[in-house]
Amino acid sequence: MSLETLVSDYCEMEERHRLILRRHKSILEKDLEPKDVLSKFTTVLDQNDEDEINHLASCLIEAEESSSRCEGLKNERDSARKENLTLQKEIQELKEKSKDYQRKNQALQKELQRKNEEIKELQRKNEEMTKRTLR
Repeated sequence: MSLETLVSDYCEMEERHRLILRRHKSILEKDLEPKDVLSKFTTVLDQNDEDEINHLASCLIEAEESSSRCEGLKNERDSARKENLTLQKEIQELKEKSKDYQRKNQALQKELQRKNEEIKELQRKNEEMTKRTLR
């Protein structure tokens, strides 16, 4: 049997009370901060206990900040991965366009070479005709 089931069986709570607690969760957490509650326990706790609680509270805050930094780094990493994938797709598209342009360029180069050969042939024929008419 799970702990949640045991607690829910032992501590029956109406749903409306659950909702009230959920709505005020952040306020309750703030009010129950170890440093804030500590001053009310001074008659029970000695200086060592107080120091230990302060140390544990600092560690908890540091762990939360560290977790937050890790989450931020994970988000940055995920964003960089998405950007990298986008850039890779763009590179692939540009490579395909480049291949198309190269094929078109080769075809145009061949056409230009044929036209130049035709021009040379026409010039040669023109020279021949000119020589014949001058004789």
